[in-house]
Amino acid sequence: VRDSVGAHIHLTQKLFKESLLKGGDMLDHLNFMKNCFQVLNEKEIIFSELHQVYIIISSLDESYDDYVSSLEVLTKNELTLTEITGRLLEEARRRQDRDQLREKKPQEESLWSNAYTVRKCFSCGDRGHIARFCKKGRQQNTV
Repeated sequence: VRDSVGAHIHLTQKLFKESLLKGGDMLDHLNFMKNCFQVLNEKEIIFSELHQVYIIISSLDESYDDYVSSLEVLTKNELTLTEITGRLLEEARRRQDRDQLREKKPQEESLWSNAYTVRKCFSCGDRGHIARFCKKGRQQNTV
């Protein structure tokens, strides 16, 4: 492995240019970032833990802006790599679960809306409604 100034600059650029794409895998992203920090550390380019946290947070896409704002209440002592990576993984899991639920809901709604189009009225025999909502049946009963 090269140990020149150019190699150090290249590694540092790689770290700072890395960003989590919308819908990207958070675990892969965090592992990449930690690996970059480790390689740079071996080359004696050392970032403090707090700076590592700031760099990771800065690499998140815009959809995490509100989440990052919620981290502002934490003290510097609470901004550890372990704490932040745990929180980010949990947030990514929560978002993934929410997205899966959103994909599931339209299917359930379409099943529900098809239920009345398939049903047959016992009062008049037409499809699309049930006897309780039958207008023809009510008209026959009132005459």
